Amino acid sequence: MFFKDIIGLESTKSILLSSRKNNHVAHAQLFLGRDGSANLALAVAYATFLTCEDPQEDDACGVCTSCIQSKKLTHPDIHFFYPTNKRKEGPERPLSVDFITEWRTFVAQQPFGNIQDWASHIEIDNKQLIIPVVESKNIIKSVSLQAFFAGYKVAIIWLPESMNTECANAILKVLEEPPKKTIFILVSSDHEKLLSTITSRCQTVYIPDFSSEEIKQYLTEKLSVSESEAVLYTQLSDGNLRNAIYQVEKEENIEFDYFIKWMRFCFERNIDEIVASLNYFQKLGREGIKEFLEQGLMTIRNSIQVAYNADFLEKHPKSEHDFLQKFGKVIISKDATIINKIFNDAYYHIERNGNAKIIMMDTSIQIMTFIRK
Repeated sequence: MFFKDIIGLESTKSILLSSRKNNHVAHAQLFLGRDGSANLALAVAYATFLTCEDPQEDDACGVCTSCIQSKKLTHPDIHFFYPTNKRKEGPERPLSVDFITEWRTFVAQQPFGNIQDWASHIEIDNKQLIIPVVESKNIIKSVSLQAFFAGYKVAIIWLPESMNTECANAILKVLEEPPKKTIFILVSSDHEKLLSTITSRCQTVYIPDFSSEEIKQYLTEKLSVSESEAVLYTQLSDGNLRNAIYQVEKEENIEFDYFIKWMRFCFERNIDEIVASLNYFQKLGREGIKEFLEQGLMTIRNSIQVAYNADFLEKHPKSEHDFLQKFGKVIISKDATIINKIFNDAYYHIERNGNAKIIMMDTSIQIMTFIRK
C-alpha cells in the first residue's frame, strides 16, 4: 500500500513524508485514530516509504524490490503483529505468523476494517482476540535480527490495546531502546486502554477522521456508488469510512432490523422472545455482539437527534424513519444517560469475557425496565 492509495489526509501524509526527508523518524510512534480511520493504511504506507530504495518526493517509488515486496506485505524487514486466538484446528498458543496469509488478504481487502472485521475474517467470532505474552518474544526476536536490506526495519503492532499486561511490559525495554534503524509503529483505536508506560515511549501521530467529501469521493470512485447514495452513506458514516463501506456492501441492514425486534420484545415484555433472541446473540460471537451494541448506541443517538430535530430524518434511509421517530420519543421522555450506561456496561462485560447469554439477558431486562418505567 502506498500513500497515493489513501484518499485525502494530505497534511498527515506530509508530516510522515517530511520525517524521513529531514531524518527525524521517531523510533516508536503511536498512530492514533478511531475505528474507520486510515491509521492502519497509513502505517503500512509509511513502512513502505521508509523501506523504499528510491523514495520520491511524495511517495515510495513503487518499482524497486522493496516496494514490490511491501505491496504484497511480504517485505522481510516489515513485521506485523496483531490480536489472535486459538482456532478449532491450530496451535494452542497461536502467534501472528500463524495467521499471516489471512492478514495479507485482510489488509488488501479491508484496510479500514476493525477488530470485528478481523475476527470474522479469521472465523474466531466467539473468542476475545488478544496479543498474548508469548508474542512479545516474537516481537523482540524479529527486531533483533539483521536487516535483509540496508534500510529501516519496521514493526507494526495493530491494536496494541489488545496486548495483555504481561506482553506490554515485556516489550517496554525494546520499545524504548530498539536496535539501530528499527521503527515501531503502534496502530491504536483506543488509547485509554493502553498502558501509560507504552504511550510515554511513543511519539503520537493523530490520524483524523475522513472528511465528508473524502468519504463521498471514495464511495463514488472506488465503489461506483451513485452521487445521491454516496451522500446518504456519508451522512450515516459520521466520518467513519469503514461504516460507509459496510453500508454500501451489505445487502440488508440485519443488525438494525434485529435491533428493532429486540427493542419491541423489551417494550412488550415478551420474555419468550427475549430468551429466544439469546441464540441470535450467541451466533454473533463476542466481537459481533460488541459491534451490535455499538450500532445500538448509534441508533439511540440518532433517535434522540430525530426527536429534537425532524430534519435529521433526511440523513437516514426511509425504512428507518418510523422507528427512529417513535423510539426517539420514548428515549427523550426518560433519562437517556441510563440506557447509554446499560449498553456501555454490557459492552464492558462482553469485552472481559463474561458469559454472553447471561449478559444479554440481564441487558434485556434492564432495557425492559427502562422503557416501561
